[in-house]
Amino acid sequence: MWGSGCRPAGRLLAALRQLRRAGGVAERDPRFATVADADLQFFESMLGPAGVVTDPHELQPFNRDWMGKYEGASRVALKPKTTEQAAALLRHCNERRLAVVPQGGNTGLVGGSVPVFDEIVISTAAMNQVLGFDQVSGALTAQAGCILENLDNYVAERGYCMPLDLGAKGSCHIGGNVATNAGGLRLLRYGSLHGSVLGLEAVLADGTVLDLLTTLRKDNTGYDLKQLFIGSEGTLGLITAVAIHCPPRPLAVNVSYLAVPSFEAAQQVFVAAKRDLGEVLSAFEFLDRESLDITLRHLPGVKDPLPSCQAPFYLVVETSGSSAAHDSEKLERFLEDVMGQGLVLDGAVAQDSTQARQMWHLREGITEGLRHRGAIYKYDVSLPIPQMYRLVEDMRGRLAAAFPGQAGSASSSSGSSSGSSSSGSSSSSSSSSRDWPPICVAGYGHLGDGNLHLNISAPVYSEELRQQIEPFVYEWTASHRGSATNGAWTQCGMDGVEAAPAAQVDPQELSELAARALRVLLGAEHCWLPLSCLRLAVLGSTHDSRSKCLLELAVASLCDQGLVLRQGYGPLAALSVPDAALSKAEALAYSEFPDEGQLPLYSSSLAAAQHRGGGGGLVAAAHHRPGSCLRIARRLSSPRQFGHRPMSGIEKASGRRLGSKRSSGGSDDIVQQMQKKMRMQDGGGGGPFGGGGLQAMSP
Repeated sequence: MWGSGCRPAGRLLAALRQLRRAGGVAERDPRFATVADADLQFFESMLGPAGVVTDPHELQPFNRDWMGKYEGASRVALKPKTTEQAAALLRHCNERRLAVVPQGGNTGLVGGSVPVFDEIVISTAAMNQVLGFDQVSGALTAQAGCILENLDNYVAERGYCMPLDLGAKGSCHIGGNVATNAGGLRLLRYGSLHGSVLGLEAVLADGTVLDLLTTLRKDNTGYDLKQLFIGSEGTLGLITAVAIHCPPRPLAVNVSYLAVPSFEAAQQVFVAAKRDLGEVLSAFEFLDRESLDITLRHLPGVKDPLPSCQAPFYLVVETSGSSAAHDSEKLERFLEDVMGQGLVLDGAVAQDSTQARQMWHLREGITEGLRHRGAIYKYDVSLPIPQMYRLVEDMRGRLAAAFPGQAGSASSSSGSSSGSSSSGSSSSSSSSSRDWPPICVAGYGHLGDGNLHLNISAPVYSEELRQQIEPFVYEWTASHRGSATNGAWTQCGMDGVEAAPAAQVDPQELSELAARALRVLLGAEHCWLPLSCLRLAVLGSTHDSRSKCLLELAVASLCDQGLVLRQGYGPLAALSVPDAALSKAEALAYSEFPDEGQLPLYSSSLAAAQHRGGGGGLVAAAHHRPGSCLRIARRLSSPRQFGHRPMSGIEKASGRRLGSKRSSGGSDDIVQQMQKKMRMQDGGGGGPFGGGGLQAMSP
């Protein structure tokens, strides 16, 4: 039907199998150009020789991630100092079709900030200036390349603190923190960056500068567009500056390290902490015995605060307030309460800032200890607190069954190693022979906000091991109504959906989903329909994660063929059938499909779909791997939609409205219902576009 006579769905499956055999790394997309000498000359004319890195040795830190797991082959890294320079670089790359990857401090653990192939790295390292600080409101404005710890030291001199604190604070950039919506150790006290970020400045893929750099705590004018960039991971543009609210720096800080007999007891201690410590509770972290043993054994200089206690779980509890006497009294009362109930087996309270730093070094050093042990499969998931540690236990049991005698608990064979390590000495390389079984599952994280860091530690990376972990970890998380806040899940999907094995893809099912999606979109004339609404219309209110993944693959394939336009990112991504493709779309949507399917579902952009965790995965939206800014340039809204007149700009840029339907098809009932829900019911008139309220939308 589409010229060649071959079966496109079959080509898609063949491409997926090739992706699987290649270990999850597809071929480079030939539609992107390669860097030429003329490009390098332009870059040097903009940045000077110091701002253009081409030496292979100097490029290594830009091409390799912190864990050494992912490595690209970029030939050039660019270090602009100003927003104007960044805009000129992106404009040039967009015109030349040169793929780029934004990079901050490159401290991420899932490979999102390093090239896949030879993409140009645009680093924010040279954008490291503080632009202003309001001593009264605590509003800090800084360029995106400022290191988090440096900013904290800067505001500390003025009596304030940064609202987030990470283990990588000595090297991570504030722009990268915002782009990944980093949580950190004190999210319990200060909340997420969605509340702390007051404004930002970003450069879109075509070089358009989006200036939202306000320092107002309250701004009800129009759409809050900055929220789209918080957590967008470089897919919408390059963040160049951030305005963030800094709270007053606490005058009194107490840190305690507690041993608890079970995860259930840890939860009860958390409830008691919220009740007894109240407003001064600033952090509540947990780590299991496996995390402790691995860190003590492999990270030099770490000491066990409770060397004589062999508990399965440990807690780090911090209070921050303005009165040392008041806070100490509350902490003492809290500790007496939980120890009297038998919820805490033993504990230690830091007597000075040095001991407090040692306790935090133990908690923050777990990732580095795991890295020294060998290969790590890391998953950062948010779950209901009662279910958090069940994932660790189920993963441990699954791997023990799959690899008898090779998978288990690090502490089960550690003997008294933790006691010897408590002296502060690091185990020598010979101690690795005592790390048996070689595959260990460790869990730690922010119990205060339900964020679990699941780690599978092994001597080397193994495809056999990865297949036992994925997609089980995603299916388990989805079945317990959790989410993956980073890791392979958000690295490979349009909407945070997990990968589905290529063997589970039925060409007929894929074709039928694409046809149903086209029928829904055709039924909404001149309408940008959100992806979440399309999913509800096609799959209904109850659907499994596999169907969700297949639908989004079908949508991505339709976009590649030009049958569907997509603007934006995530569940609010807007979809529509372009006028130029109406006839083809209608023919495919309302035709009968043979068993093998006839939709042109081969996704040429599958080459950009990097399921970083390894092979065997079917990605949901091939173009949108976080970090590939240019790859979605064709799907971004026009500059007017993100300009200074967002309301009228949306209407002019899209030319599409909600609330009408095509005579050729008619809309499904669910589409009409969702359109009604999305209108602002303001009395039947007076909306910005007439007809009553919000009549056009854009992501």
